[in-house]
Amino acid sequence: MHRLIYLLLLILVCTTGCTGGAESTDPGDEVKQKTVIGHVEADSIYLVNLKDRVKMVVDSIRGADNIFYNPSLEDLLLLEYVSLRREINKVGLNQPGMSIDSESKNNLAIKLTQEKWDRIHAAINESVELNTLAERFGFKIDNDSDKIIKGSVPDWDQVLWKTEIGKVSDLVIGNAEEAYFFKVHEKGVNDDGEEWVQATVMYFQIPFTQATKILIDELSEKWNIRLTNGFYKSLMEYFSCDSDSALDTLDRYLSKTGKKDSFAHYFKAHILLMASNQAVTGENRKDIVGSLDKAIAACTDKNLKVRLIYKLASLQKEDGETENFKEQLRLIFEEYPGDYALLKNLKDDFAELGDEEYIEKVSGRLSSLEEQLKAELMRSNRKVPRKSKIREGDEGFLHEDADEILQEVDAARLFEQECFTR
Repeated sequence: MHRLIYLLLLILVCTTGCTGGAESTDPGDEVKQKTVIGHVEADSIYLVNLKDRVKMVVDSIRGADNIFYNPSLEDLLLLEYVSLRREINKVGLNQPGMSIDSESKNNLAIKLTQEKWDRIHAAINESVELNTLAERFGFKIDNDSDKIIKGSVPDWDQVLWKTEIGKVSDLVIGNAEEAYFFKVHEKGVNDDGEEWVQATVMYFQIPFTQATKILIDELSEKWNIRLTNGFYKSLMEYFSCDSDSALDTLDRYLSKTGKKDSFAHYFKAHILLMASNQAVTGENRKDIVGSLDKAIAACTDKNLKVRLIYKLASLQKEDGETENFKEQLRLIFEEYPGDYALLKNLKDDFAELGDEEYIEKVSGRLSSLEEQLKAELMRSNRKVPRKSKIREGDEGFLHEDADEILQEVDAARLFEQECFTR
């Protein structure tokens, strides 16, 4: 019960903003415009650029898909990491002689395309079903087959007319953004004497973005990168699969300038959980719970606070404190009734607990939010931010796309899992 009282007191704390990653030491720097978290060579890495990038992604998801979206604690951590990596690259590419050569980028993209095609082609030769391969390798299949007149797409002619009926063609890498291949169903000649092929068109993007990232990574090995903020230094160490160094760096940060950094306290709990394969044992439980307690106490952002509280409550559930867990879930629902993703989790939890009263309450609230979401998505004047610009060395501007950032988040998530499940 003491935990429930403590939780209630925490919820009553003011909700003006939650520190995530780093604090400004300049009292006049309210929006952290001057806060420097590190350097690439002699140029500074500014915290505001990282935060703006994360905000762009969150705003784009809210604008395109879900006005109630709030990133989970884990997703926010991944967004911070990806944003940091991108900012390091942005600053590094501004160094003299560090621009990406277009010819090298194009050549590498074609090489990656050919390597992907070799894997697809090998699987086709093993008679793996095309829809299965499309899901595995990420290529698109047109829903309907097309009647393609010879000469209408000259680049395609070279493979279509040498492919036997019922077979899959070779790959076409032209000047477009996509690489194409086809399954040929039928061939013939129309009344005008034009040859045609009936074929299913399949294609995938030529990975220019991936090629750029690889080349940037190669360039970055030459950069003198110094992260002066303990949270972000720890973040880079963690995503280098070095949890011990990450914890040491984070502990030093938290013991000095980061005592009030809520998200850094959460990050420590996250590292401990991942390093122990998500097992909360007597050996590490005190540190994990203690870090979450400190994160909640320091946090004054309502959206983050509720996720921290839910995380802590979920650990208590694992300890078999079912009644206490149910009371905390009820309290979370009453205090935070507008968090869509959290409500879906609460509904599952109440169902597992057999709490019919709150299953009905949560279901009603979810239905109301879904109606609001449907009405919002029907609006014709919605503005959906998708892209922003940053400089890319001497080549002008690199366009940052929210979807690309989210792809990097997914890649970082897989990398993290691989690091800590070996």
